[in-house]
Order: sequence, then structure tokens, then C-alpha cells
Amino acid sequence: MGSIMHFPSYIPEIIKKHATNYLEGEDADADDACACACACAGAGDWCGWIKCLKKGKEELSKIEKQLKAFISKPPYDEDQANKLSIKKSYIESSNQKMERDIARINRLISEDLMKKVYERLNDVFFVDVDKESKILIFIHSAWSTNIDYEKPREAVKKAEQLYKKIEAAAEKLADLLDEVDKTGCYNPSDFFRISYLLGNTDSRHNFDIWRLKRSVLMGKFSFIKQEQLEGNLKIKRNLKIRLMKSFYGILCFDEEDISRTCLVKCKGPIPIDPIEACKNDLQYVWGIAPDLSELLRTVKVAASKSKPNSWDFANAAIESRQNNFKAQYLRGFINLLCQGDECFKNLLCKKNESFSTSLINAIADTATIVLNEPDLIVSYDDVIKKLE
Repeated sequence: MGSIMHFPSYIPEIIKKHATNYLEGEDADADDACACACACAGAGDWCGWIKCLKKGKEELSKIEKQLKAFISKPPYDEDQANKLSIKKSYIESSNQKMERDIARINRLISEDLMKKVYERLNDVFFVDVDKESKILIFIHSAWSTNIDYEKPREAVKKAEQLYKKIEAAAEKLADLLDEVDKTGCYNPSDFFRISYLLGNTDSRHNFDIWRLKRSVLMGKFSFIKQEQLEGNLKIKRNLKIRLMKSFYGILCFDEEDISRTCLVKCKGPIPIDPIEACKNDLQYVWGIAPDLSELLRTVKVAASKSKPNSWDFANAAIESRQNNFKAQYLRGFINLLCQGDECFKNLLCKKNESFSTSLINAIADTATIVLNEPDLIVSYDDVIKKLE
């Protein structure tokens, strides 16, 4: 597909390439956000936001017709109607986001004020061999940080409330476990020993690998060479064994058939290699590991002393009580910019130098264009305040 986009002459080639990829999908190297947007619109592989939005609108129209036809013939299945309504809302939200992103990218490559921004960036990096990459970082940071900061702000507030509940619950459960331990009754080891909890709990992160590796972590199983054993055990392959703390010998498990178990008697000390010694140490250490109640009290302390953070630039944007959108955006923009390349951080620390002044003015002008609010102009002083 040939590009139908036209760019002003001052737009760097790398910006042209990325803008074309996002809007028209000419580059196969689309990022996850692009692929996700296409999937939401039912467009399959990445085809660019313009086509993706068109397909998203077609899909929305189709869902609206289905929903209208469905509820026009009562009685109808409310669960099915709710599913269609949720899908409709999801596609609407995705379409609105794509519309905003398309408009934002178009402003960054076509607004008259951006000509001055690119000129300033060229002045700042005119001797830098990696000039275009730094300009791309600048433009991408400007675009990426224009988000709804109320969502991470509300997430942090909710997390703060949950921290307090976790602190109280951890302390209460720790006290209960200590109390039941003092009764002298036979209680489940899972109440106290972390090793038992690990042994009896499957992982939601990777069920199969956890089950495969758990015994190694716990130091329960090992390998020894067949010639180290005494007796008439006739198996050609190596054995997976568990050392028994007894003078009777070694309890051996066939590695490929756990049901084939035998006790091999020994006439003398069993030679143990360093790996075996390490695994014996693991078993011992797990045996003296902190009880669950002690770990819960560590959780309590963490909940009482910690402060929840959002991700990177969003956390920087919402860390101040000043939560107007311009202030939040500038904090997020500057934070992501400095993360993108150390040179931006170095330049912004030298506010009195000409290159720093050019960069700060470029940030202010770009913010004005990205935010695109009536009567809103981001000034040099606005940026300086966020650097202090």
C-alpha cells in the first residue's frame, strides 16, 4: 500500500515513518497498543488507526442494530442484552481513543506552531549523530502522556484504603495463628510452616513449571549415580532419590515411574556431592524459616509504611496536589522525556543555557498543541515551575 499522507517539509523522516505506521499501518512493526486497538475493532492484523477506526465504527453500527433488534422483541434474555451492551461500550471507548490519537498525531505533524518546535529541536541536537531518535523520543513522550490521569489517581486512592485494611487483617490473622498455636492442639502445618504452604499450593502464574520446580526449590529430591548405591537394584538410568535421615539406607524413586520405589541398603557412609549438600541445606533452611504469623507481621509493617505508586510518568503526574490537567500533563511529559534519554534530563537541569531554553520552549509549544484546549497556552514559565 502506498502512503497517501503528505507532510510539511520540516518534518523529520523518522517522524514521517512512525506517523504513517500509526495512522496507515504501512510498517509491520506496530506496538502492542496498535495491535490491541485493531483487535478491539475486529480488524485483525495491524492496519493503521484510520482503517481500524473505520472498521470499529462498522462493528459498532452492527452491534447497535443487533441490540435494538434484540430488545424490541420482549421477553428477551437480559444476560445476552447486557453482554451486547458491554461490547458496545467497549467498542465505543476504543473508537473514541483512536479518534483522539489520530487527531493528536495529525496536530503534531501539521500545526503551524510545530514548525517552530522542530526547528528548536534541530538546534538543540544539531551536532548529535542520533538527532532523529531524540526527536522521536520527544514527540512520542508528548503524545503518550496525554492520558486521563484521574484513573491512576483513583487507583492510588483505592490502594491506600486497601493498605489500611491489609495492615489490620494481617495483624489480626497473625495474632489468631499465634493464639491457636498456644492451645497445644494438633493444628495443620499449613497454619505455620511456609514450606508446607508452598508444597500444598499451586501457582496461578505458571502452574506446570511451579509443580515441576517446586521440589527442587524445597530441596526434597536429588540425583546420585547408580554406582554409588549398594544392593541389587538393576535400573540402567539414573534415579531420582530422596535421602532418608536413617541408617537403613536410601529410599529411591524411579525417575520415570514414581511407583517403582525401593530401599537400597548401604554398607558405609553415602558419598554426597556438593549439589546434594546444597539441597540438604535447603531442606534445613526451610525447616527453620519464619512462621506464617511472622511473615504476616512483615506484611503489616509494609502496609503501614509503604505508599502506593502508579506507573512511571503517571506517578510523577499525580504526585502533587495540584491536579489541573495542564500541570499533570507537564509533569508526566517531562518525566517520560527524561526516562527516554539522559540528555533531556541534563539539558533541563541547565535552565539558563541557550539549548535548555530552546528545549523548554519546545516543550511548552508542544504541550499547547497536544492539549488542544480553547484559550489554553502553555508558557515557558509553566514548564520551569514543573522543573523546580
